[in-house]
Amino acid sequence: MEHEEAVRLQMTEQYLLDELSPEAREEFEEHYFDCHECAVDVGAGAAFVEQSKIVLAEREEPVLASQLPPQPSPWWAWFRPALVLPVLAMLLAVVTYQNLVSVPRLLEAANHPRELPWTTVNIGTLGSDGAVIPVRSGEGFVLLLRIPLQRGYTSYTADLYDPNQILEWTITLPVTMARDASARDQRAVQVPGAKRKSGTYSVVVRGATEGGGSEEVGRGSFELQVQ
Repeated sequence: MEHEEAVRLQMTEQYLLDELSPEAREEFEEHYFDCHECAVDVGAGAAFVEQSKIVLAEREEPVLASQLPPQPSPWWAWFRPALVLPVLAMLLAVVTYQNLVSVPRLLEAANHPRELPWTTVNIGTLGSDGAVIPVRSGEGFVLLLRIPLQRGYTSYTADLYDPNQILEWTITLPVTMARDASARDQRAVQVPGAKRKSGTYSVVVRGATEGGGSEEVGRGSFELQVQ
């Protein structure tokens, strides 16, 4: 098993949560014994889990109702050491896990080039135009939007709708001057990774006018195949 594959499949998290099959667990154990980064991830994650169990298992000593003072407890009673210390211990465990595992993993992903799935979406056409994007669960992708250039717009907005026609996000795009009437402005938009389902997604592009209004320039769609 390669390190990049272990990170992509989130093998450390599955290993700590005991979600791996016996074969996958054995394969990952063979890998992290020889991989310093995965060994650090497993060690930090295991420490986080153990500390969480200790904090959650702590309980205050039971106090009889007759022993309680008659007056109501002031609001600052929440800051008693018996309550504050377990909370601080939990926060410390979370920060430690993030510093040792989450942040280094994000920096590693940001500093390494990788190819993203992509497709071209022609705005202003009917149907999906044959555009299909196969992605892994949680993986991002790139849309090359081909927008018909028209004069009179100050900017564009592109809206992405999921298969249930629920708006997922909106991005504003500047306008490029058209060289000729048949030209199209092609923009590359990186779509961040998220938990999506397979189906037909649509992109609606609107043009903003100088008077503050907007009108639809066109729309296109593509098929997302989550593997």
